[in-house]
Amino acid sequence: MKQSTIIKIGEPVAVVGNFTSDGQFDGSDILLKLSLKRQVWQGAVDWIKPEDNTIGLFGFTVDTNDVEEIASEDSPEAALADIQVGSVIRLKGKLDGEQIAANKIRIMNNAAGQNDEVHGKVETFDAAEQTLRISGLTVKLNGKASAIDMTELESQPHKTADTRGLLPIVIGSSDGSGSRVMTNILSASGQVHTDQDCDQETQDSIKLMHFYRYEKFTSDTFKNVHHQLMDAIVNQISEENLPKYSYFGWKNPESIYNAQALLEAHPDLKYIHLVRDPACMVAGRRQRKIFKERQRRGKEIKGGNRHNDILQFWSDANFPVWEALQDHPRYYFIRFEDIIGKPEETVGKLYDWLGLDHSGLKDSLAIINPPADATSRGDGMDISFIAEAAEKLGYGHRLKKE
Repeated sequence: MKQSTIIKIGEPVAVVGNFTSDGQFDGSDILLKLSLKRQVWQGAVDWIKPEDNTIGLFGFTVDTNDVEEIASEDSPEAALADIQVGSVIRLKGKLDGEQIAANKIRIMNNAAGQNDEVHGKVETFDAAEQTLRISGLTVKLNGKASAIDMTELESQPHKTADTRGLLPIVIGSSDGSGSRVMTNILSASGQVHTDQDCDQETQDSIKLMHFYRYEKFTSDTFKNVHHQLMDAIVNQISEENLPKYSYFGWKNPESIYNAQALLEAHPDLKYIHLVRDPACMVAGRRQRKIFKERQRRGKEIKGGNRHNDILQFWSDANFPVWEALQDHPRYYFIRFEDIIGKPEETVGKLYDWLGLDHSGLKDSLAIINPPADATSRGDGMDISFIAEAAEKLGYGHRLKKE
């Protein structure tokens, strides 16, 4: 394991990785010296005291008396009785001394291979066996995890990545917009290497999950994090395969909120902004996740209902980026509906913008296989709540005419 500092017993850490078939955790990155005063925690339950509605988690006592919502991965509603010792839960709450006052709890299913993270105080650390105990889970490091000291990262001078002659691409979009399709289109070209250290379902880069979620970065720290990521992605490519690539890239939902900073982080970085019909977003299967994400960001429900709140989420994520960057030479705006409605023209133009050889275009087009209702989903839906954003981003035809 590469370490910038020694892992200490009792120190708060976050470990990113995936659950294993035996219910334990295979770690890929460890963040050290995290602030304990964050709002979201995840780990295995140490003990339960039903008589006073408290549970043990991360070495703290969690007071559940004021919990407003309990849900599970399989159900929007659950009860405290569904939580068992050893259950992995995610909770939102406020830390006061050695006690966390919880207000929301989610019971995780921890399917084997599922990318996730666990947080808490280090209980044990065996350097020889490359294992540590945190939040009731045994974390296997297997000699491959990077230990990153957040205080050191903050104080380091900015260091530029060695991209070995390749140019970086970032795909930015709000959740559920089809960024996996875009990732696969680029990868199928044979000229773009996409991050392989990613969630197998979403294809989101794992190394960025914890950084975006927990830390407020200075400009230099933001650059350091992303240049480390660039180094890691480029190093996935063997010397033998390097000549066939022109670009390397990644995607992560948080990139939509950091488009300007990403363009400033590297002088050759290109940013692809993918947008999908907001009516489809409201009507889609992922609307609950989108709604929860908006709540996590502390956004008020301006329209007073879930329908308008998801529309506002779409507008807040996409419209400011387009307004600020529409004339930037390294920014490219593309609609999901154009990809599936006129694929050869749309993907061909993207190829031209990137300077890719059209020899890979046929393979990229073969990736596009949308469901039958991909563009009709949400037909007739009123999206006038975000009329200005819808009109300017190309969805004016969805607005109801007086």
